[in-house]
Amino acid sequence: MKRQKPKVFVLDTCVYGHDPNAIFSFEEHDLHVPIVVMRELDGHKSNYKKPELARNARQISRYFLELLRGANPKDMEKGFPISLIKSHYGKNGPDKKTGRVFFETTTPDQLISSVYPDGAIINYTKKLQEKLGEKVEVIFVTQDINAFSTSLICGVQTEEYESGKALDDIDLLYNGMYQLPSGFWEMIEIEMTAKSEGISYWNIKTPLARNWYPNQFLYLTKEDSTEEYIVDKVDGETASIRTIIDYRKLENGVWGLHPLNKEQNFALNALMNPEIDFVSLAGKAGSGKTLLALAAALEQVMAVPKIYSKILITKEAMPIGEDLGFFPGTEEQKMAPWMMAFTDNLDFLCSGMNEGVMKQSAKDLMKNYIEMRAIGPMQGRTFHKKFVILDEAQNLAPKQMLDLITRAGPGTKFVCLGNIKQIATPYLTGEASGLTSVVEAFKTWERSAHVTLVAGERSPLAEFASNNLCQ
Repeated sequence: MKRQKPKVFVLDTCVYGHDPNAIFSFEEHDLHVPIVVMRELDGHKSNYKKPELARNARQISRYFLELLRGANPKDMEKGFPISLIKSHYGKNGPDKKTGRVFFETTTPDQLISSVYPDGAIINYTKKLQEKLGEKVEVIFVTQDINAFSTSLICGVQTEEYESGKALDDIDLLYNGMYQLPSGFWEMIEIEMTAKSEGISYWNIKTPLARNWYPNQFLYLTKEDSTEEYIVDKVDGETASIRTIIDYRKLENGVWGLHPLNKEQNFALNALMNPEIDFVSLAGKAGSGKTLLALAAALEQVMAVPKIYSKILITKEAMPIGEDLGFFPGTEEQKMAPWMMAFTDNLDFLCSGMNEGVMKQSAKDLMKNYIEMRAIGPMQGRTFHKKFVILDEAQNLAPKQMLDLITRAGPGTKFVCLGNIKQIATPYLTGEASGLTSVVEAFKTWERSAHVTLVAGERSPLAEFASNNLCQ
């Protein structure tokens, strides 16, 4: 049997920026750290525009310091066992063999311009391969598509950083729906049926149930109609399902809003169900994510008695053009320009009210029932009985998502909105996004639901642009 070559890895700065624990992901293999990586990380440590990147840069720098503390120049040539990082492994060290970390001690000649930091890292990797020879595989690891392409052109063996991905292929992301086959009711075994307040309930047995999740929406398409159901419980081939509320009917409007397609109806059923504590809505621009979430929040905050005490709205502030810098004023005033999607939708919802019905103005609602908060200061808070809406969730890393969702206290509903195809941060991919992570992690929990909205309902112009312009 042919013995595999030893492997050595050089990680791009963006890998550490996305996941400082990447240093522990390569088991017994050695890692080499070019000086340009340390310089880039040092520059990111005070990056106020990207606080998560800044935190990660500070964390990996602390790991490097643990390795280098007390070292002398002779130690640099031998490398440092990763097991020395006690803050990660503890005083007893790792359970199995780990590799070593080598820091660059000389600056190699440039193959490509040093103005391009990735070029210096790629150059270092190529020189390292020449130094170690053909008996060792030297592999450059990155998440940056341009660095990936450049390194291959320069003849460097390159891999994409995989750790932290919730999925291998974003097209496989759970969409929260399941289309039932024609003749479904004839091919199942019905164990029990009941009806209450216009809702029909069934306990059924079918092999199809093995592919279902709690609160997954089922639909059966017929020639002139669509039947819509939800899974209450599932255990192997046995499931409890029921019909859902049709919010398209005039008498079932949510804050005056009616869904325009089945996916929007599914979303409202999840948003309006107080037994569901976590809802994620994904979909392209104009599919109705923000409007549906806000309408459902208002309906339940203004209910008598109240289901939730207040609406809290937050998002990661990521500009799509040139950054305008800091905005003046209080926290809410600073966040207001980033929350225009909600204020626009709030104006729309209030303007649609019938004149004969007393409804408060958008301004009064904003003042009395809606909070707009930045993500940064959320640490340490606890949300009691609030309807929390996290917008642009695709721009958050899984750890940020964890930090936010764990703020939820008793009686709080958490709603995440996002478009996986519009990630604005270079250190995240659709497969590794926090939104992808929660959709996959929560799909088996009986108090969560997810819906991927498909159709764009904003306007024919927006729908054409969404379908035809590059993503």
